[in-house]
Amino acid sequence: MFSSIRSRLLSLMLVAVLGGLATALGRLWALWRIDETTGRQLQQVSHGMHSLVLIESAGMEFKKQVQEWKNILLRGNDPDSFAKYKKQFGASADKVQSRLTELSARLQGGEDLAEADPGRVQRIAALMAAHAKMRETYLSALSSFDPQD
Repeated sequence: MFSSIRSRLLSLMLVAVLGGLATALGRLWALWRIDETTGRQLQQVSHGMHSLVLIESAGMEFKKQVQEWKNILLRGNDPDSFAKYKKQFGASADKVQSRLTELSARLQGGEDLAEADPGRVQRIAALMAAHAKMRETYLSALSSFDPQD
């Protein structure tokens, strides 16, 4: 009778240990899946944040470009100031184009959520073209600008 109770207890303990082990393995697998999913989501958020930083940076550079245009018109009366502000206007315009080009490349390269809105790359290209056209229009207007006026 002792061996029968002993064998039953050992069997019960073995079942309990195996059950606990199966539960622990199941929970480890679930944690691994959560970690994998979280890692992917964090990467997507990181890429999205980088794109937002590029957009904001392009916007700030555009504001600087507008300020440099105002400086040309308001403070560009002597040739040195005119050349300085015109150079800064061009530098700001180049930075805007650079940021937008980098953003477009990120979206085309699939480094961001391009599949969510496939028209984004085309809208950025249209923005870049409009910005370049505006720059050329402003520079052509400067050809008739009289700093003495």
